[in-house]
Amino acid sequence: MDNIDWSKIEHLYCESDIPESHIVKECNVGVSKLRNRAKKEGWVRPCKVSAGRPKNPKPDLEDIPRFNSAEEYLEAVVSGSLEADQVRVSAARCLMAYQKKKVRKTAEESISKKEGQKLEAKAVSEGKFKQSKRPMLVVNNE
Repeated sequence: MDNIDWSKIEHLYCESDIPESHIVKECNVGVSKLRNRAKKEGWVRPCKVSAGRPKNPKPDLEDIPRFNSAEEYLEAVVSGSLEADQVRVSAARCLMAYQKKKVRKTAEESISKKEGQKLEAKAVSEGKFKQSKRPMLVVNNE
């Protein structure tokens, strides 16, 4: 009744990376029988065979240096103590630009209209700047 070649199955299971589904088809044995026998006798696969794309290993986060600010990261890159990663450099530069507050002059800091007119007149008198006259619209009603 039980004319299953278990030595052949063990060899295929332990010595090759053929998927279990192929072993089952080739040897005419059920998947559960194969797995139960492998577990019972301690068979070990040479490598994990999985369908689909191989999974990317997660990076070791302990090897990545940490910085308190984008400026510290860029200083480390510029000084040569850390290899430049273009994505991180771009991100640090964007973060620095985002963190800088736009400075606007307050009313007290900006010059008044009279002071502006004086500065303009001074520039015109020194020849640095030509004051232009607006063209006049002339209508000929003959």
